[in-house]
Amino acid sequence: MKKTVFIKTAALLILLSSVIFSCSFFTDSLNEPVKDYFKEYTETASVIQYKISTTDILKDNEETLCVPSYNDIEIIFYMINPQRFIFTAGNNMILSFPNLNTDGFSETEKEEMNVLLKSITLTQDETDTTILHLTYPSEFLVKAETGLEISPSIQLFHPVSRANFGTFKPLTLKSNSPPPPVYGAVVYKDAQSGTYVLCLNMPSKGMLQGIHRDVKTITIENGTLGTKTSSAVTLNDDGTFSFAENSFCVGEPDSSLSASSAEFSVYGQPATFKTGDKFSNENTEYIITLTDNAGLSASVSTSVYSIKLNEIAVKDKNGGTVSAGSEIQQDEGSSYATLTFIPSQTATDEHTGETKDTSDSQIVYEIYQGTDDTGKVLYNGKNSGGEISLKIPAGTIFLRVYAHKDLFADSKPAEFGIKVLKTTLFVSPDGSDTENNGSENSPYATISKAISELSDITIQNQINLLGNITLQEEIVISEPNANITISGNTAQGNFGITGNISSAGNLTIKDCTVNGSVKTTGNLSLCGKTSVTGGITLESDGLFIIYDPAENPLENVAQIIFAEGTNYKKGCDILKPKDGKTLTQEDCNRFTLASDRYVLKARDDGSAGYITMSGGSLYPEIEKDISFSLDKAGEAPEYSRGETITVKAALTDSNGTESDCTDDMTDWKITITNHGIDTGTESTTNRVTIPDGTTNWPADTYTVTVTAKYKTENILYSASFEIQLPEITK
Repeated sequence: MKKTVFIKTAALLILLSSVIFSCSFFTDSLNEPVKDYFKEYTETASVIQYKISTTDILKDNEETLCVPSYNDIEIIFYMINPQRFIFTAGNNMILSFPNLNTDGFSETEKEEMNVLLKSITLTQDETDTTILHLTYPSEFLVKAETGLEISPSIQLFHPVSRANFGTFKPLTLKSNSPPPPVYGAVVYKDAQSGTYVLCLNMPSKGMLQGIHRDVKTITIENGTLGTKTSSAVTLNDDGTFSFAENSFCVGEPDSSLSASSAEFSVYGQPATFKTGDKFSNENTEYIITLTDNAGLSASVSTSVYSIKLNEIAVKDKNGGTVSAGSEIQQDEGSSYATLTFIPSQTATDEHTGETKDTSDSQIVYEIYQGTDDTGKVLYNGKNSGGEISLKIPAGTIFLRVYAHKDLFADSKPAEFGIKVLKTTLFVSPDGSDTENNGSENSPYATISKAISELSDITIQNQINLLGNITLQEEIVISEPNANITISGNTAQGNFGITGNISSAGNLTIKDCTVNGSVKTTGNLSLCGKTSVTGGITLESDGLFIIYDPAENPLENVAQIIFAEGTNYKKGCDILKPKDGKTLTQEDCNRFTLASDRYVLKARDDGSAGYITMSGGSLYPEIEKDISFSLDKAGEAPEYSRGETITVKAALTDSNGTESDCTDDMTDWKITITNHGIDTGTESTTNRVTIPDGTTNWPADTYTVTVTAKYKTENILYSASFEIQLPEITK
């Protein structure tokens, strides 16, 4: 591609300075042309150069650049922008497509195109103000296939004065992929006439009905003799076709024909071509080319003694084998699933036994939405050789993918249906629950709609917010085995939800402000910069809030509320650090409890935040409370080596009456640690004996940790005490 050379701003100013102050321009007053020139390149901004992200660019009959539709296309625009103006799409940067002609579209197709036009994005680079990024999503390019002009027009304005810097049309561009190549071409013999017959598969009905309804001609060239035969191809509305020349015939080869080497396999729409070439000892080569109305073409070659390629391998993002009926999760944070297609490394000549290197075979692919090749064509194409990875959208997908290498026979296709599960969906305040599909380019309007559209709510699912969701909604996750992350983390910042959330399953809220309450009967994880303004209500016993202390600097994360009937008591762990991280008291202080009598305290080892007494005067709405004490009083009583420590338990009821309940406690566990290091001494009763040794028990402060349950309750009560061991006397 031809590149436009431009001078960087600083160099330009130096150059202008040298020109202005040279003899002919150094006057009392600069002449107007130089003033205008200087003003244009120092006080305005303009687009002067571009680069397209893909190398798969062709030119049609009119020498117009054509891009394929099988992947998103990004165009990078380089600007002169000496003042470092900030440009915002829809504000002082207007993108339009004045030459996009949809006159031949139905009203429904026009509506779909209008929706897809909104998915095209133009943004200024976050770090370099001289760069703009224009992205065409694949979904739009597919809709614009067969040569619609998608040339961008960019109008720039001063961000404050609104002065018009001009409208820039840096390139002419069309969305048009070359025709799919014929598949499985091999040479057969007609013994009666002593001539070769070429057998091939034309593109499928779905291909010729969809994005390749502009196929025009087929040409067969004898690479040995240099002869060519062409025929016009007439396409019917149902994707079938006919040839103008009698030497071409629609249908399978006659049963009287025999293979010269590789056998012919019928896939798609079979056809034959009578070459008229007599048998010879040469390995005659044939080149088959399909050409469309715009002059774009696709060619393959085969030969009389072709070697059949081995089948390709299809792998998911984790390297697992993908086969018929596979269910595949989308990539993390994406509405697509990545599949990799790998050609076989070798193939064997059945006649000579010789092994050939086929690792550079091209991958030819057809991707359909639906259960077979009559569904909507998503995209098709081929690579330059070796393995290729494609992004596959969610839904029911049909694949036809095979390996091709010139002068070899095509491999048997990987031809089967799979299901890409909707595990990552997008929600935007500008989205639609009725017209959109939940992808990043076509988001839903509500989180509830996204939850209802998840393929399997029990596997890892993620819902990404593309803006602040201000529409009030009640978000209900009723499945107890649900596994959902709601994330507001984007390049534009952290977004929020207005509404209340009720979850029976595992819910993760990431980088999101919930302007409402969260009620949960499953585990709740708070990741990144997350806060809940309406409080978190724990509606059943034994729940934990899993918190990421390292990523959340917010001072107030949430208030924790215990629903009526739950049995959260003093000593219960309710806050856990994420992924084994350490929880500090500062982290616990970012949460408050609904009861003034209780506070959240970090355990000494940072493994959890637990409920303990605050010393306040208000009593919680509970029936009883359990507290522990040692048989010696004091803040850090002294014990001797070999001495037994006895722990007692007391019950305080709702009237404030305290009674001994030591004998009612079960599942006792007492451990002794020294500055967080386990001494190895523990007990399963309410008594523990300090070993009568001197070497491993020096004079120091030790921590005695006690846990136990009351009768048959499943609530674990706990307490920690410090004790002292004195110096050893000699």
